[in-house]
Amino acid sequence: GMVFLTGLALAKEYTVQKKAGDYTVDIVMEKNPPVVGTNNVVIAVTGKDGKSVTDAKVLLTASMPAMPGMPAMENKADAKPDGGKYKAKIDLSMGGSWNMSVRITQGGKTTTAKFTVDAR
Repeated sequence: GMVFLTGLALAKEYTVQKKAGDYTVDIVMEKNPPVVGTNNVVIAVTGKDGKSVTDAKVLLTASMPAMPGMPAMENKADAKPDGGKYKAKIDLSMGGSWNMSVRITQGGKTTTAKFTVDAR
């Protein structure tokens, strides 16, 4: 019983894994699909040694290119360290496809993981 319920709960989140330089970046958004409005995001950054990176500066950006009758939009959120991961709230102001980027700065070096989400 329990195992099945847990699996079901996990399926409700939007998860994506990306590579950014030597890092593996796991992104979990609370809602699947992500919603118009505020989305809670948890980002885990793993180094090539397999250890969690906990001392980086992590910036989450959501952007949507300009379309006819609509300017380009961009929202940024600093992801705050929290228990070995990074947590952010990002606002997706309208439905549609958003370009997401996770910028990781550590020791003066910056790398970026990119993915797209479809907000509903």
